[in-house]
Amino acid sequence: LDLTSKDTGTAEIRIGAEESDPSQDTTVITTTSGGIDLDADLESNVCSTAKATSLSLVVSGNSAVTRATNESKVVGRIGGNVDVTSAAGFDMQAKLIGNAISAATTTAVAGGVSFSDSNTFADFDASVDFTSGQGGSIHAGQSVNIAALLNYSEGDFLRAVPENPADTPRGAIGSANNVTGGILAAVDSTQVNADASSVLNLDIAEGLSLTSSNGDVNVAGRHANEAFAAASTISGGIVRVSGVDANVTTGGSTTVKFRGDVDDGTDDAANDINVDAVALATTTSSMSSAGGGLANFASGDASSTTVHTMNLTFAGDGSVMRVGGNIHGEANLITDADSAGRVSGGGAISASSVLTGASATGTVNFVVGDSDVIEAKGNIEMIAQHGADGGDVSDGTVADSENDNPGGNSPSD
Repeated sequence: LDLTSKDTGTAEIRIGAEESDPSQDTTVITTTSGGIDLDADLESNVCSTAKATSLSLVVSGNSAVTRATNESKVVGRIGGNVDVTSAAGFDMQAKLIGNAISAATTTAVAGGVSFSDSNTFADFDASVDFTSGQGGSIHAGQSVNIAALLNYSEGDFLRAVPENPADTPRGAIGSANNVTGGILAAVDSTQVNADASSVLNLDIAEGLSLTSSNGDVNVAGRHANEAFAAASTISGGIVRVSGVDANVTTGGSTTVKFRGDVDDGTDDAANDINVDAVALATTTSSMSSAGGGLANFASGDASSTTVHTMNLTFAGDGSVMRVGGNIHGEANLITDADSAGRVSGGGAISASSVLTGASATGTVNFVVGDSDVIEAKGNIEMIAQHGADGGDVSDGTVADSENDNPGGNSPSD
C-alpha cells in the first residue's frame, strides 16, 4: 500500500507592477475617508494516511508507505513607484497556515510467521514571499502595517503539537505504527521521516517611503517551523526481530528587510518605527518498541535536528528615517530539539538497543544598512537575540531514553 499527497497551490496579493514587469509604471491609489486593507490568506492541509491489515493461518505480511508534501506558497507584492494615500490606515498582509501529515499503520497476525513494514514521509516546505519594488510612497493617516506570517495567527505561533488537542497540528507531522504477531516469528520495521523547511521572506526595497500622519510604521515577520514524528511497534513470536526509527529535521529560514525610507520632508514622518522578525523552529521525535519472544532482537533510533537561520536588515543604502517617537528593530529566534526512545521486551536470548539524539542550531544575522539619516525624538533600539522568551519549550536535551534491557542502552545527544 503506497499513498502520496501533495499541494503546490499559490495565493497572491499585489498592488502595482509585477516584479517581472521592467517598466514599473506608477500606480496611484487614493482614499478620501476609509483605509486600505489588502490580504492574501491561504490555508493548506496535506494529509496522507494508510492502514493495512493482514491475517493468515501460516504466513502473513504487508507494508504501508505514506508521503505528504506541502509546497504551497503565498506571494505579496508592492510594485515599484507606487503612489498610495490612505485617509485612515494601510494594512497589507501575506499569510499562510498549513501542514503535512503522514501516517501509516500495519497489522499482521499469522499462525506461523508474520512480517510488517510501515514507512512515512512528511515534508512541510511551504513559503511566504513578500517583496516590493524600488521607489514610490505609501502614506496613511493612521498606521502603516506590513506583515508576512507563516503558521502564525492572532498573536500566537501555531504548533505541531497544539496545547489544545482540538486544534489542527501545523508543520510536518509523521507517525507510523506496527502490530505484528506470529507463533513462530514476528519481523517488523517502522520508519518515520518528518522535515519542516518552510521559508519566510519579507523585503521592502530601497526608495519606497512609508509615512503616517498619526500612527506608526510597522514591518513584521512571524514564522513557526516545526516537525514532529512518533514511531511505535508491538510484536511477538518465538523469534522477534524489530526495528524502529524516527528521524526529524527542521531547516528553513526567516528573513525580514526594511531598506526603504520613512521620510516626508519633516522631522515627524511617523510616530514610531517597528521592524521585527520572530521565529520558532523546533523538532521532536519519539519511538517505542514493545514485545518479546524466546529470542528477542529489537533496536530503536530517535533523532531530532533543528537548523534555522534568521536575517534582519534595518535601513538600506541612503535610507532616511525621521520619527517623532521611537525606533525599534528586533530579531528573535527560538530553537529547540527533543528526542525520546524506549525499547522493552525480553527472552531467553535477548539483545536490544535504543539511540536518541537531539541537536539545535540557530543563527541570527542583524544588519544595519548604510543609511543617510536615522532620527528619533525618543529612543532608538536594535536587538538581536537567540532563545529569548522561548515559552514552553525545553533546553534541547534528550527528553528520555529507556531500555528494559539496560546492557543494550546507548543514549547520546
